[in-house]
Amino acid sequence: MINNKRPRRLTVQPDVKLNGDKVEYVKFENTVYGQIDSALSHYSENVEDIIEQWESNNQEFRYC
Repeated sequence: MINNKRPRRLTVQPDVKLNGDKVEYVKFENTVYGQIDSALSHYSENVEDIIEQWESNNQEFRYC
């Protein structure tokens, strides 16, 4: 049964930044790295919290 399971869908949300007078649309790639970049972009003020969470949950994930 596990052989028939599909990988979980990644949720990567784009971001909008204000660059002077212009609004800039930031799109992230649909990969694990894009998901990390998206989270850092949205929560850049709390990077230490994100790193702490990753370190505490690191053992739960398998890496290809």
